[in-house]
Amino acid sequence: MSHTSKTRNLDFLEWSNDLAPLEKQSGPEWLKAITSENRRFAKALHGFKHSTNSQYKLQTAPTPWTYRGFTVGGDGWSPTEMWSTSNFEIKAWDADIDESTGLFAAAVMSPDGYERFTIEIYSFSKASKPTRIEHLKMPCGPKLAWLNTSDLVYLQSSHDLRYDSLWIWSSSTQKSVEIYRTRDPTCNLEIKRLEDGSVAILETDFETTRFGLATSESVHWIAKGKDILPVTKSVYYVDQDLCAQSILGGWIVKRSFGLLTIYDRGQKPITTVWGEVTADTRDPTRLFISDVRYEPYWMDTTTWSLSNPLPYPFTITYTPEPAPTFVIRPTTQEIKGLLVTAYGAYGIPTKAGSLVSRWHPLLKAGWAIASVSVPGGGDHTQKWREKGQRLGRQKSIETLRQVVVDLQEDLGVDPAKTVLYGRSAGGLLVTSTAIMYRGLVGGLYIESPYIDVLRTISNPELPLTLLETKEFGIGTDFKNVVQTAQWSPMEHLPVQGVPELLVIARTDEQDLQVYPYEVVKFIQRARSSDNESNADALKLLQISKGRGHFATTNKTREEDCWLLNKYIGHKYTKMPVLDPIKTNVTKAAEMLGDFKYGQWRKNRSASRKNRTERKNKTNRANRLNRKNRSNRNRKNKTNRRNRH
Repeated sequence: MSHTSKTRNLDFLEWSNDLAPLEKQSGPEWLKAITSENRRFAKALHGFKHSTNSQYKLQTAPTPWTYRGFTVGGDGWSPTEMWSTSNFEIKAWDADIDESTGLFAAAVMSPDGYERFTIEIYSFSKASKPTRIEHLKMPCGPKLAWLNTSDLVYLQSSHDLRYDSLWIWSSSTQKSVEIYRTRDPTCNLEIKRLEDGSVAILETDFETTRFGLATSESVHWIAKGKDILPVTKSVYYVDQDLCAQSILGGWIVKRSFGLLTIYDRGQKPITTVWGEVTADTRDPTRLFISDVRYEPYWMDTTTWSLSNPLPYPFTITYTPEPAPTFVIRPTTQEIKGLLVTAYGAYGIPTKAGSLVSRWHPLLKAGWAIASVSVPGGGDHTQKWREKGQRLGRQKSIETLRQVVVDLQEDLGVDPAKTVLYGRSAGGLLVTSTAIMYRGLVGGLYIESPYIDVLRTISNPELPLTLLETKEFGIGTDFKNVVQTAQWSPMEHLPVQGVPELLVIARTDEQDLQVYPYEVVKFIQRARSSDNESNADALKLLQISKGRGHFATTNKTREEDCWLLNKYIGHKYTKMPVLDPIKTNVTKAAEMLGDFKYGQWRKNRSASRKNRTERKNKTNRANRLNRKNRSNRNRKNKTNRRNRH
């Protein structure tokens, strides 16, 4: 039986889906769906005017850094980085330079937008202009690294997103040879550079990881565990609650309940970060820090000095229960809406550090922004991650629901003005929550969303189905299928749709991680049975072309924020430029001494200032009211005595 037929028969379970023919992603019905959805989305944007001044300077990725004559930088929305010199530039998911030969290698994505890669190798040593000496056109992986022997380690792919073999390209013979191939269809291979020049190979199935070191002839396997952190060829950690470590940089990063703490070589805590800490093993003394309270900044671990970080002009709070949650309150007194973001999958930490730059249009329009770290993500311990995998995913859904209710009560925001946001696997979490608990929120904003989970785990022909068996389960397991059906959003959409729910969605025709048919089916099912009456909330889907799984740009984010503010905030407010932050530039040395608690005091002072201003306004209003009241209504001491 075809996997795109309307009926799915698993021997122990059978069900029907009338929109299944769309899964072919071809033919007149598919083209009609794409055209009509894009036309509807464009119509909804009528009146939108893009302004380069309407969004805060985007710094969701590290500011450009230099490495051996190259300037390296990205846009923050996708893994692609631009590697450039005075006479050469290339866009790549990964690149590396061999110091002894001067050879440069880059993993370049297919120009049509599909997540398929080739390896380009250039020589910089013999001419002023680089010369391409090799182009490995076979299906390759997105990561590579040079060994100390000047041999290039790279991955090959037998199927889309299936990186199952490790290859060596010799700089002396300019030929490639396979040195390892995994036989487990649920495992993928990863390449990771270590700071001593070694190259680590990780074989993982999202539950167990095997760690080895690559040589020119083979892979020397060393350790196996649920969580492995390799640092050098002789220093690695198995099943330890460490986020990152550098021996050369002299630092350790630990994570607990969504917070990161940086320690020095002597285990002395330096600072706590409300966000992310990233470093490249080729320059481990520079830490890029994305903290939700500050503009992004760098930390030099040789002197423990900072580039001058400036605090954002918003009140920002954190709470660990019932799940780690960061909340940004707008500068306006009235909160026009609440956007709650969540992810909770693959053990990947929830990226809260860039909330301001990613959602600044909504913040300036008077929205509150919250980031929730539910079980399943990498925001706490390994047990925390396992709680949200496979059969435990319903726990993540319930946790998100509970946090949303608490936020609505704390901020005084109605469910109708609350929006859930998720991308990729986060789209599955927020969509399930919104559909399972009707009336919890008034809007759903999803990008490249994984939605049709039950038909995905029961279709082994899809790229990620077997690889993600340990994360989402498999369709051959009766218990797994039945429990997934209890919360799968597609199976809980009523016949009449969800007319009260505003949905804004984006996908891309070249997305291989989550095929676009999933969200097309969801949008059509979510519309009411009478084909969306005038009283129904809009269901909008834009299907782009050529960006794959990472379809977001500055322009698309600004458009979507405009739509959210128009249809959820009801009264559209122009999103102005962020005023320059009126604060003194604090010396790095002064901030470093009490960095852990300093911003809390700043936020508390800002909160006190806001409370004082509100109190003064109330007092002035009360005085005016008393002045305008007639004498007979005034309450004085004589009146009070006469009443006794």
